[in-house]
Amino acid sequence: MAFCPYCGNKVKNDELFCVCCGEELPSDFDQRKVSRKTNVKLLLLPLSIIVFALLISIGIQFYLNSRMNLATSAYHNAEDHLINQEYELAFEELENAISLHEHFSSAIDLHHFSKIALSHEELMKQEDDHQLLLQKINQTINELQAYTGEAVDLFQDKLVRDRTAIQLEIVKEKLNNTSNLKSLPPILWEAEGIQDPEAFEIASSIREQIVAHTSSEANKLAREKQFSKALELVENGLYYVPNSEKLASLSTSIANEKTAFETAQEERMEQAVSAYQAEQEINLNDAIELIDIEVSENSRGNIIVAGEIKSVATVPIHTIAISYHIENSTDEQIETNETYVYPTTLYPGETGKFDYTYFNLEESVQDLEVVIDTITWFLD
Repeated sequence: MAFCPYCGNKVKNDELFCVCCGEELPSDFDQRKVSRKTNVKLLLLPLSIIVFALLISIGIQFYLNSRMNLATSAYHNAEDHLINQEYELAFEELENAISLHEHFSSAIDLHHFSKIALSHEELMKQEDDHQLLLQKINQTINELQAYTGEAVDLFQDKLVRDRTAIQLEIVKEKLNNTSNLKSLPPILWEAEGIQDPEAFEIASSIREQIVAHTSSEANKLAREKQFSKALELVENGLYYVPNSEKLASLSTSIANEKTAFETAQEERMEQAVSAYQAEQEINLNDAIELIDIEVSENSRGNIIVAGEIKSVATVPIHTIAISYHIENSTDEQIETNETYVYPTTLYPGETGKFDYTYFNLEESVQDLEVVIDTITWFLD
């Protein structure tokens, strides 16, 4: 039995064309023995396999896309946590993103960054060695050069703040553990190297201490007639506090007294006495009016003697020296001292100030009283 190989209908052996579909029949009668319907059935199996493979491929792609979407969502959540500086939560989200898509390069880079940030946070909580912390922070800042982005910028700002806080703590510790003049300048340099308002305040406080220490030690040397050493000490203090009126005035006063002492000690003393008597005659009683003198205690527990005078002379007076002693509650004299008034020269009606800081006085300030012994000065 013969069949049309195109439509599968029966044909006769002597027919040249199919009466159903009109196609020319093959001249080879063997080709007329197989029905096209049978051919179609044979084609259904590979076609079904292809469709099944496509469905599996689509399913796999859908699965992969789903995991990628989840990984992307976790990545964006991590970015939000990093912006909020929630580094532990960001680290967990990135771990999840990488587990969903192990070749997620952006998540891998951000995972490395979050690990650096998290390590820093843990170090700040656990480590007490300030120098080691500074070293680690500087290393972390160098590592961050390979990263960019808002989260990185925020973290770098945090590192700078942490470094500044540690530097301030180091300066404060050094300042609390020192009580001598020589150790103050290096601490001042450290404080001035920190770009922070609190560091500026600390530096100002250190300068005040330098002025107080320098003034006290220079006055002591001047009382001992070691004028050159006293001037050298004051000049060194002015190097660190160049705008100190007190030290500048003290330097001039010591220089004046040094010149007078080297010329003639006795002459200087007679000149001072004569000038004092002349001013008494001109101004009835005295060329100097004591406005105020008091003894107090500063925040560091140091005793300070401070006062103010006024010139009632008719001519300028120079290098005014205040000699005084301190008595306790039993009227016992426990300290004597001579200090200079600043500014060095007072014109008629002008006022000047003086002060002296005691660093090792054990008495209670409430039991102390300052008594003026003498006031001396020079005339033109």
